[in-house]
Amino acid sequence: MERRAGSGLLFARAFQVSVDEDSSARIFTKYLRPLLVPELRQPDPRVRREDLILHFRAGDAFRKSRPHPSYGQPPLSYYLSAVEREQPQRVWLVFEDRTNYCIDAAESALQARGLEVVVQSGATLDDIRVLMTAERLVSSRGSFVHAIAHLSERLRKVYFFEGEEGPLPLPRGGVEVVVVRDIDGEFTAEVLSRNWTGSSDQRALLLSYPPEKLSFSLVQSQ
Repeated sequence: MERRAGSGLLFARAFQVSVDEDSSARIFTKYLRPLLVPELRQPDPRVRREDLILHFRAGDAFRKSRPHPSYGQPPLSYYLSAVEREQPQRVWLVFEDRTNYCIDAAESALQARGLEVVVQSGATLDDIRVLMTAERLVSSRGSFVHAIAHLSERLRKVYFFEGEEGPLPLPRGGVEVVVVRDIDGEFTAEVLSRNWTGSSDQRALLLSYPPEKLSFSLVQSQ
């Protein structure tokens, strides 16, 4: 589920089938949600309604040997700015491993602000269950959280960082979608334009890109 093509629609592309937004929503609602295992149908009791969940992609995107060039991830300022906008009392960090340099930096910055931070990095099913329970969710780049957002029946608001291909909006009503854009394109050009190598310069930009260079736009609220 980690291809930017997005949200589980790879099967349609494989058969050269064109799927519009309404059809995509219907596929997820009618055919895919009923196939969820029972563990994912029940909310994680540890997650409170007012919690904010941040998902960080790590693993293959940060492997030392030739990471995929399109696997660049959002800067630290994207996550911290979303937290500032939402003003939660508690923040969850969900990730596969700590190879994404933003994880440790975000944890330290949030704790320094006096926020309670909960780390979820365990079995894949447990990680997904936390994401499926979220009412407010900040997404990494990739199709994984797009699919979660389509499958979730609890999500109220989700943040996406726009890349060179742009975000995949959610067609289902009732979910607010906030798109975060790189205003002058510097970060996009250096990290996201299919040239991700995990170089020291790119790592430094992930951690230092200023929040004032990002814009937040509500693109869907129904």
